[in-house]
Amino acid sequence: MMDRPRQTSSKSKLVIDNFNLAVSLLDENPRDRKAISRLRRNVFFEDTDSMVLLGTIYADGDPDERDESIALFRRASDRGNSSAMRNLGYCYAIGLNVPRDKEAAVLCYKQAMDAGNAGAACNLGVMYDFGSGTDQDYAKAFECYKFAAEHGSTRGMTNLGEYYAAGKGTERNYDLAEI
Repeated sequence: MMDRPRQTSSKSKLVIDNFNLAVSLLDENPRDRKAISRLRRNVFFEDTDSMVLLGTIYADGDPDERDESIALFRRASDRGNSSAMRNLGYCYAIGLNVPRDKEAAVLCYKQAMDAGNAGAACNLGVMYDFGSGTDQDYAKAFECYKFAAEHGSTRGMTNLGEYYAAGKGTERNYDLAEI
């Protein structure tokens, strides 16, 4: 699953207004031309949240749009956007618009987790859990799930609870499994 921003971190009133209008229009029509135009305008102003949102729209588009989605995720990732890092990792993990590369996915998820992205931490935990793109390591998976849970990921909370209940990567603790 990809991150799809609902707000921008920009301080520019123009960028904020463009972004908010785009989100509203996209709620009605996921391919709204006016919304896409507003996001493209924001990309010109280097708004990474607009890059990510536009990238999610283009990820399922025509071949040129699919290529642009990856370019947008890379551009926003290079500028420190953790959602772009996670989305790029997701693309590599499943081979969406790039060749499937689990090792590259792991690197993207690590980068996003280091930037504080809870969803990426959960994704990385799954990679460690199953040894996908990396060595299987339950202790590292546990740490990723714990990070994800502590940063608000409900899926991370579920996975952490399962790890506590099974004593996987940590000592079994039914009390913590139920929290």
